[in-house]
Amino acid sequence: MSNYSSIITSLNSKIEKLIFLHRSLEEEKMRLNAEKQDLLKIIQELKIKSNYLEEQNKAIRMAKDLKEEGGDSLDLKLKINELVREVDKALALLNR
Repeated sequence: MSNYSSIITSLNSKIEKLIFLHRSLEEEKMRLNAEKQDLLKIIQELKIKSNYLEEQNKAIRMAKDLKEEGGDSLDLKLKINELVREVDKALALLNR
């Protein structure tokens, strides 16, 4: 009988350890999922910012090209206004 008692005690101990490990792993999983969501949000924000910066770069290049060509200031203003509208759209997307 004593032998069965020690086996049962040993099994109970192992079961408690497994339960503790399971809970620890569940908590770790929840933490990692939350971290993953945060990182996905950061990636999305960086993509939007990257698009915004690309548009700004495009506008700067275009303005530089127009300046070098001696382009009409009205055309330059129109193109800059168009680019500003595109930037505003990007900012609106970023603020959603």
